[in-house]
Amino acid sequence: KTMATKANAPQARVAALWAMARSGKLDDQTVTAAAGDASEAVRKNAMMAAAEAKANARATAIKLAGDTNPQVRLEALK
Repeated sequence: KTMATKANAPQARVAALWAMARSGKLDDQTVTAAAGDASEAVRKNAMMAAAEAKANARATAIKLAGDTNPQVRLEALK
């Protein structure tokens, strides 16, 4: 969980999000934290991983629907 939000490299944070999603351990708190990440790749992958994990990220998705990055907005709206 710490890797998904605190790892230095955005790639490591993305990998941790997907590992949590695929193992069924991705929770709303982690999705929300990742959605606020400075990296657009982490924000986008937070929405993708949450959708795959069937995490309840509706409030986070609504927030990211107004993101500055169009790819993040697209994933938030899926």
